[in-house]
Amino acid sequence: MKLLVAGQLASIYLYFFTILLPLLSGEPLLVTMEGRGFAVLALAGLLNIAFAAGNIACGLKRGGSLPAALVLKVLAIPMFCTNAYFGVICTVFGMFFAVTLPLALLTVVTACAVLLSSSCYLVPLALAARREKRIGTAACVLHTAAQFLFVFDVIGAAVFALQSRAWKTGGPAENGGSA
Repeated sequence: MKLLVAGQLASIYLYFFTILLPLLSGEPLLVTMEGRGFAVLALAGLLNIAFAAGNIACGLKRGGSLPAALVLKVLAIPMFCTNAYFGVICTVFGMFFAVTLPLALLTVVTACAVLLSSSCYLVPLALAARREKRIGTAACVLHTAAQFLFVFDVIGAAVFALQSRAWKTGGPAENGGSA
């Protein structure tokens, strides 16, 4: 599992720096993403998707892992911010460049792969907490739904981590509370 998480994080940052470095040099992204630039970005995206598939299988098989989910969610934030900036602001408003269809598809698929891989480590934990009556049904549904929405997934993971810590220390959520 640690190797899968580390591999996915490495591919996330390869992806992130493949987009970020040309921008820091002042070159237009569309020019940079032709030829070798797009090949490196596509390789990083495909590696990311492959590691995501492994993480999804591992997360579902093991029944979840809170540390793996938190590491993947928190350390992927720069990639999500970059994707949001280029995907939403630049494409919708057309301020700086036009995005090609392959670049747009790669961006969306890579972001969804990261979201799903980290979510598959946390959703089984929420379901197990519901079975153990540590959280209520409404809290379980909210935790699960939040894992499939950008931004809410990080907030939901943080709340779940705080609840888990309270369970371990015997805090207020110990008696089936849905805090």
